Amino acid sequence: MIKETFRIEIEPLSPTFVWSGETLYKGADFDLVNGKILIIDPFKALGKVKNLREIFKEQFARTIKGFKLIFPSTSVPNQILMINEYLVPASSLKGLIRTAILNKMAKNSPAIYNQIQSNLNTLTTLPPNQIFRQVKNVAEPVEKLLKDAVPFGRGKYTYDALNRLIISDPEIIQASLSLRKITILELFGTFKNENYAITFDKGKLVYDVKILQPSNYGVNSMLKKLDDKISKKEIFDSLSDYSKLVINSEIDKFRATNKNLRKYLEFLEKLRIESECVPLKIGMFTGHVAKTISLPSNIKNERDNIMAKITGHLWDNSTIKLTDDIGVGWVKICIR
Repeated sequence: MIKETFRIEIEPLSPTFVWSGETLYKGADFDLVNGKILIIDPFKALGKVKNLREIFKEQFARTIKGFKLIFPSTSVPNQILMINEYLVPASSLKGLIRTAILNKMAKNSPAIYNQIQSNLNTLTTLPPNQIFRQVKNVAEPVEKLLKDAVPFGRGKYTYDALNRLIISDPEIIQASLSLRKITILELFGTFKNENYAITFDKGKLVYDVKILQPSNYGVNSMLKKLDDKISKKEIFDSLSDYSKLVINSEIDKFRATNKNLRKYLEFLEKLRIESECVPLKIGMFTGHVAKTISLPSNIKNERDNIMAKITGHLWDNSTIKLTDDIGVGWVKICIR
């Protein structure tokens, strides 16, 4: 049974990047030709060229939804990260919605934070060869907020309320892509790194959304309470709440650095939640605050310290990712 149907629209407010998992290499996948970076599709050139160099022609350019991957440039990087063919796939949007809903639910169930702290402490008692396998269990109390074990025959299965949320892959409208240099800056030190990626800069993505609901819960009426957390209103309210968290977290970074980030700060100060639309970060290079629930400061600090010991590097929001001095991955999410 269909409980609700609606649309979600996404428009980039800053260059946005969801990685396809593919890395492109200079001289094999792309090269600089007549002042342009040309990313080629080798299958277009099959039987039409005699050697590799002849493949770098605009007629053999790779495309995404009809957009040719040809970008003006004065230099050529060694590697480029390839964007997802759907730009922001439905799975990324659904993952963001899940995090936002769980973040709101955790705040209404503060005992969850004590369970997280207990799981963190357990990590410190484990031998090194078991720690990384158990890290995923730290967040298990949060994940369970939308799940329940339901009797089925002689066993049980896990009921996940988010499975009722069905999001189509997006319709892509007038998309504009760019080749961007993304700079990673350490807020407290001198570390600096650069990546090149194809980013989604302009256009609109439109997703059809359905929320399903069983016609009869039978003896499992407690599952209706879980399903009631998955509604158009709950999604918007959760995203709005999460938006404030991410914006404030990003602004807080400016108090901890002497880097010149004025352009980005001015951008952040203009972000607003509108009647149907919420500004949020999505995709790669957005930082872990945009991907995880918030924690009370004492537990957050404990997590950072424990994970720093486990991984051997800082485990905090100590870097910022910029392109043209603006943070990567800001989008406007509208629920229509």
